[in-house]
Amino acid sequence: MLEFVAELAVEILNALGYGGLFFLMAAESMILPVPSEAVMPFAGFLVARGQMSFIVAAAAALLGTIAGSLLSYWLGLLGGRAFIRRYGRFFLLEEAHLEWTERWFARYGEKTVFL
Repeated sequence: MLEFVAELAVEILNALGYGGLFFLMAAESMILPVPSEAVMPFAGFLVARGQMSFIVAAAAALLGTIAGSLLSYWLGLLGGRAFIRRYGRFFLLEEAHLEWTERWFARYGEKTVFL
């Protein structure tokens, strides 16, 4: 499955350029199964071939990552537990995962955030 996703990511990047890089890095940042390990090396390959600018590609990847993280944060802030109950199945999340995460952070939160 991940091989298919990696191939699809390369095709999207090849077809959409900087916009595709922004989209893929946003998706990766939102915990969707988009391997940045496939996206970024191919973006580097396109930079090396002169098909992309290093600065613009780096900016697109950075902004995509920030946008994906902010969107995830916003969804969590607005939806919270109710969002997980209603839409979590689309992201392979269940309320049990949320409860486990809360227990983990109650026990190891300071150390986890520090790392």
